[in-house]
Amino acid sequence: MSEVKRKRSAREKKGPGSVKTICSKKVVQRLEKKRVERRKAHTAAVASSRKAAEFMLPEESGYLEADEGEATADISQDDIVKLVDIQSAHKHFTLSLKDFGPYTIDYSSNGRHLALAGSRGHAAVVDWQPKKLKCEFNVMETVQDVKYLHNETMLAVAQRQWVYIYDNEGIELHCLKALDSPLQLQFLPHHFLLACSNAKGYLSWLDVSIGEKVAGFQTHRGRLNMMVQNPGNAIIHLGHSRGSVTLWSPNVKEPLVEVLAHQTAVRSLCVDKTGRYMATSGADRKVKIWDLRKYRCLHEFKVPAGPGSMHFSSQGLLAAGVGNSVLVYKDTLVKPPTQAYMSHVALGPVRKVQFCPYEDILGVGSSLGFESLLIPGAGEPNFDSMEANPFQNKKQRQTMEVKQLLDKIPHHLITLEHESIKKVRPEDAVIEEKNRIPKKWLKMHYKPSKSSMESKRRWELRGKLAKEKKERTKKYEEAKKNPAPYDPLARFKFGG
Repeated sequence: MSEVKRKRSAREKKGPGSVKTICSKKVVQRLEKKRVERRKAHTAAVASSRKAAEFMLPEESGYLEADEGEATADISQDDIVKLVDIQSAHKHFTLSLKDFGPYTIDYSSNGRHLALAGSRGHAAVVDWQPKKLKCEFNVMETVQDVKYLHNETMLAVAQRQWVYIYDNEGIELHCLKALDSPLQLQFLPHHFLLACSNAKGYLSWLDVSIGEKVAGFQTHRGRLNMMVQNPGNAIIHLGHSRGSVTLWSPNVKEPLVEVLAHQTAVRSLCVDKTGRYMATSGADRKVKIWDLRKYRCLHEFKVPAGPGSMHFSSQGLLAAGVGNSVLVYKDTLVKPPTQAYMSHVALGPVRKVQFCPYEDILGVGSSLGFESLLIPGAGEPNFDSMEANPFQNKKQRQTMEVKQLLDKIPHHLITLEHESIKKVRPEDAVIEEKNRIPKKWLKMHYKPSKSSMESKRRWELRGKLAKEKKERTKKYEEAKKNPAPYDPLARFKFGG
């Protein structure tokens, strides 16, 4: 007993505080050591990934550089064709189509195929690199727009009354009567949605994988001539004649955001590949660059006339169709350009300009045909074959189609802030959901008491009696309104 008392007194003299401080210091040192090791491992992993990226993605995009006293805008397409290699020179060509213009164009997602549609009914599908015509047909009515679907085997054509789906051989597959009086088409590849704006101010979304219309709203803003999609969050941007730009989702009946972009009518708009920047042009001859994260105008610059069509390349170049000329601007997202990077005079008035994915090519559809222009530094030099493969064969295309359908995102997940899907719910909400017991679980695992069973039978009996009384009253009122003729022998009949 004396030894126990001695140990206890020694412990009391030492005090509990010193023991705790020693333990806490050891724990802190141990945690700090693990944190440092974790940080070193993360730094090493980042360095190795950078080396792998440099090894796997060796290609770099190049730009035109002019000598002193010269401008790159003065270099013509003929000069570029003479200086580049034979394979690149073959990518520059002109199609003279004077009878059925003006022409609208669209490239497939992998940049291999080109769809042409004239406003007088002519449509064609071309494998443009080997200059191979896939099909050519005339729909015998006005064509407003053309758009490829998930791959080059199907394309949607906005005709005078409805939207039609054709295959790559020109055979009509479907007539979408749910999309009437179409003007503009946009396809959302990750959601398999075909968005359509019409002449009556109506905006619709149709799921092409099941053939059903998922949403449709009346915008109450007149004719919808300008429509683009945001590749980052699948939001639809509409430009209006009163100078405003509205953002729409298939889950909300009202515009998510409305921005007064210009004091005059909006003539064209486009969104870059990242979905963070938007360019708008108005009748006031101004082009404005907008930051979609803050909905603030970064800068603006003047052009000779209001561009009727604009498009961003994957490397940030901005192409604008101004009358009969095509102007390409460089570094527009960083600062307002003082002069054009490249310029070209088209065959006729430009209707649409579009950069070809993964190529230094700009397609121009005009009233007199189509032109393929060489724009150095426009294309993405390193493509991801898991997303879009320009060199895929038939089997790879079929495999990719199945994968796209399996990875399809439901339309109700389209939100303005696409990063919100990745966020984790707060811990309080998770705990509250766990503590909340579903009614099905209660019915399954808890046996009701005897009194509750009796009350349930009593209420069922009362309901049954009330129903019988209601039926008897109904029969009596019907007999009173339509009395049967008097029969003196009715009392002698069976059951009378």
